[in-house]
Amino acid sequence: MSKAFISILICSCFLFSKLIASSCKKHNQFDKLVDDVAKRKRNALKGPSIQFSPGFAYYLNRSKESLVEEIELAGYKTVHYFITNENVVDKELVKAFQKRNIAVWAMVLGNGTYSTDFFPKGWEKWKVKFIAPYTFEGFTFLSPFSKEYLGWKKQALGQLLKGNLFDGIEFAEAYLPGSWEEKAKASHGDVSENAVAAFQQKYHRRIPDFFNKQSPDYFKTDTTLYNLWVNFRVDGVNSFLNELVNGKGGVRESFPDIFVATWSLGIDAGPKSVDMLREHNGLDVPKMIQLVRPDIHFIQTHYPDWIKSEVDLSYDYFKAYGPFFREIRDANKTIPIGLQADIGSVKSMIKSGGWFKRFLAETLNYGYSATTAYEYNLGGYIYKDKPLALIVKKQNKNDLMISFNKRIDAISAGNVTNYRFIQHGKVLMIGIKKIITDGNRIKIITDRLPAGNFELELKGIEDTPRLWYYKGYPANRMDGQKMMIEG
Repeated sequence: MSKAFISILICSCFLFSKLIASSCKKHNQFDKLVDDVAKRKRNALKGPSIQFSPGFAYYLNRSKESLVEEIELAGYKTVHYFITNENVVDKELVKAFQKRNIAVWAMVLGNGTYSTDFFPKGWEKWKVKFIAPYTFEGFTFLSPFSKEYLGWKKQALGQLLKGNLFDGIEFAEAYLPGSWEEKAKASHGDVSENAVAAFQQKYHRRIPDFFNKQSPDYFKTDTTLYNLWVNFRVDGVNSFLNELVNGKGGVRESFPDIFVATWSLGIDAGPKSVDMLREHNGLDVPKMIQLVRPDIHFIQTHYPDWIKSEVDLSYDYFKAYGPFFREIRDANKTIPIGLQADIGSVKSMIKSGGWFKRFLAETLNYGYSATTAYEYNLGGYIYKDKPLALIVKKQNKNDLMISFNKRIDAISAGNVTNYRFIQHGKVLMIGIKKIITDGNRIKIITDRLPAGNFELELKGIEDTPRLWYYKGYPANRMDGQKMMIEG
């Protein structure tokens, strides 16, 4: 968790040639595809996927179909819908993905919230308390030891999943705050009344003292007490998740057909990385999986790693996560394991399309069943790749629909001199009556398209810097391109 990452959420392709070819083939059968639940279920647990948060400007003021198509043409068969408020979900967008047989995970946070506007009166009692004054700007940590919060969260999930809208539910960032960096020591929690009472009830002891070195309860002096505290935090995280998923009125009782995914962290912090995350963040993944019984588990790249620039973070950095991968596989031989990367939460660490392609290929070779990344419209390909027309379709005797790899600028797309119609080597005089831009799509309405096969020549069309999250990047203009249209 970082303040830069949080600020992005508050404000709220990769193009493998094989994937493009596959997507284009499917796109030509666009009207023939039907919503296939079984196919979506298969897609949900394997292959590359992408996270998206629909509040970004890049996704606004365009049809849902154009957004779905753009992501589909990038090769994705699964998306992770980042939900920061369980009461604000674009259900029609979810359905639009599913109509294209793209599986949709509801990605909720397991340790807090970005918005408390919809919380009930008295919710402040749910908050995590840190061992010293500490704040995460824009984010509120909530205690897994609060029974009231647990009950409310269970009810909120029930409302979110009502009508079996999603293919899966996943709990990202289900861990307790903490850091092994001495300067960030204050970020350790939870020492709220809920947590203290639960610890005392379980062990009949006071919680460790984290500051007074003269105290017999000082955490470095009474290591037995501190170990009880570490185990207590682990049990708190896992029990919270288990009750949400498997408890009375939980996800599985109410929605038995939905997939469940758990998440944890991975970090390259030396040979004791696994133990350090257990101690500081309450993460014991084999126990989590054994208790919750998810259908897939994701390892999320931790902030100290993803914040690194592309120069400083190799595309195969996750090989240092071997201990995290192996502890899961040793405990469970069959569960699919996914890996999450961050490709653009901070401007200085944006990952290029080339880096991301190599990352995706290498993770699957390593043995991960699935991959995903935060967030689609933040990746380097948005800022650097030129517009490329991938599909052109004759809709009727007058109209053409062109689909691009990314969102297109309406002004350059609306310039009629950027289009030429060619047949048998000759330029035809075709009257263009209207040009409509919709996200990654351009619809050309003519007075009459040529009979038989012909070519469409495109040039001068640009992308949309004004809609990008990070400013200061120039527009990319497409290279001249010819496309064949069959009569």
